[in-house]
Amino acid sequence: MLPRSRRLYTERQLRTVLRTGRTTRGQHLVIRWKANHLSRHRFGFIVGRRSARRAVDRNSLKRRLRHAASTVVAGPPHADVVVTVQPTAIAQPPHQLTEEFHRLCRYALRPTSRR
Repeated sequence: MLPRSRRLYTERQLRTVLRTGRTTRGQHLVIRWKANHLSRHRFGFIVGRRSARRAVDRNSLKRRLRHAASTVVAGPPHADVVVTVQPTAIAQPPHQLTEEFHRLCRYALRPTSRR
């Protein structure tokens, strides 16, 4: 489980990252990130109705991604990360989304990505 202190949970926090953050895209996920001055990464997840019609499916995707986020190494530099799920993600097996999430996070959260 991802503790509340490691989540972006207000609309203002999400909007700040979406407007001013950097972006990297995968096949099923889009990750936007912005450096923060905290001692941890914080994650927010957006799963729209286009991605999954049923609320059960949207919540399941978010749970899987929150679990994957809890395993991200918390080394500096720290960032606020917003993950947007694409419509193709619902048909993918959980391990494939987790692998893509970790690959994109390794790219986004590496020290050289802040320049």
